Amino acid sequence: MLNYVGEAGYEDRQARLTGLMEEGFECECRRCKEDRKDGPKKREMRQAILEQAFTKSANKGHQNTQDNAKYIADIRAGQRHAELLLPVLEQSYKGSDNIMKTELALLYRHIGTCSQLIDTFDMNKTDGLKAARCLELYLRHTGVIMAGDPVTGPRVDALKKSAIRSLPTMCTEDAIVTMFGLASIYGYTLKDSFRAGLWEQAGVETHRLAYAPSFEFSCERNKFISGTTEQGLVRFKSMDKESSLRG
Repeated sequence: MLNYVGEAGYEDRQARLTGLMEEGFECECRRCKEDRKDGPKKREMRQAILEQAFTKSANKGHQNTQDNAKYIADIRAGQRHAELLLPVLEQSYKGSDNIMKTELALLYRHIGTCSQLIDTFDMNKTDGLKAARCLELYLRHTGVIMAGDPVTGPRVDALKKSAIRSLPTMCTEDAIVTMFGLASIYGYTLKDSFRAGLWEQAGVETHRLAYAPSFEFSCERNKFISGTTEQGLVRFKSMDKESSLRG
């Protein structure tokens, strides 16, 4: 995605665009088009829910090394509050064609990260499974196609031996960190070396495809992410194969 996107809401992204483009410009990437279609009321509600979840947990991330039990209890309290907000946020997407459920993705990541933090102090399968499930849902709701999902678009050949079938469409660096985090959770907590290997491969290949290919390949990738023509998709697949051979 373009560098002004990140995790910002639609209004913040539009404000950023105002300083970059001529007046009246509207971004035509998939995420912006879907956000516009959902309307301002839903967008504002989603942002408010996120702010509420993050504010509740804002003071829960500072570890008191003298009292790990209290630290874990504080994280769980913030996590429970976020989980109560999930149904409301999910309802806001009901009936929507929005493929990239960005705010829902970020809330799932927040809940999963809480379990991941708890797992570092109290390694157990319950928190490990919750962390894995939520972090996978984070990636899915940002538009990543998982292995085993129905594929509506072209596959990325280099990812065929990994846990995913398409590249992240936003926050690529965070997505890569999440993939390696999933490899760690499956490997160390859940003792599932097969899934750990799939997620490690996903992180490695996503990093290579996102940052290592030629300039021309990167341009084609961005067209693919933004929603491009069939001709562009065919070119993308061809260049992906060429990049794999070079790497």
